[in-house]
Amino acid sequence: MPPTGPSAPSPPAFVMWSELPADETRSWERQWFGHELTPEAAFNIRGIGIREPLFNPNVHRPLGTGDWLLMLFHEPARLDPNDSEPSAPAMTMVIWPPSAEQFYSWGKTAAMEPHSWMHVEGTWVEQQIEAMELPIGTPFQLPNDSVMVATLTNLFGELQQGQRADAVILQNHFENWARGIRRQIQPDHASATIPPRRAIRIRLISPLLMMGAIQSRDRAAVNAAAAAKSGAGCKSAPLCPAP
Repeated sequence: MPPTGPSAPSPPAFVMWSELPADETRSWERQWFGHELTPEAAFNIRGIGIREPLFNPNVHRPLGTGDWLLMLFHEPARLDPNDSEPSAPAMTMVIWPPSAEQFYSWGKTAAMEPHSWMHVEGTWVEQQIEAMELPIGTPFQLPNDSVMVATLTNLFGELQQGQRADAVILQNHFENWARGIRRQIQPDHASATIPPRRAIRIRLISPLLMMGAIQSRDRAAVNAAAAAKSGAGCKSAPLCPAP
């Protein structure tokens, strides 16, 4: 349950904080990882949904949610409150920034049409989105849902680790998401966003050098074992027999 009391603001009424009951047959996921906004955060994932059915019609948030909302509609959806028919085709994505007005709804059938989403906040999030020049506040179309679903699945799995969740791994997944979406919508420009200082360098090790290192290691092990057996003493702790 979210915290209550004068020192903890109540969560917005439009947010579904309740945990989902275990269901082995459910083909979608939804999980919240925090109840309050953290204005000083650099990177904080508040909630994730993967192929969750659109249960509520005409979701309208004039003041946004206070965080970034990244949402992909797997089927045609209504993004225009003045249009009763779907106004966006399948695989439409919207990146709503904090405080931006939001409106969305299922296209034809309630509780059936899936969407995948993430509530995330932080200054670092904005840096990644702007660095990849992703459209902000404007619907755009993806060729498929592979990047979005794979990233959310990876983030979801890492966050399930609880206190063992690795912040660097989470940030890597998010950065890969931003780069992956950039490549999907602008394949000709994706590689141009790689800074020179982060160019990948691969150092190849000569097979002969590797073989020589292995042989030297093996000779050292044999000599140490012989010295220990002869009582000459053992200077290599891992190879010394137990006293």
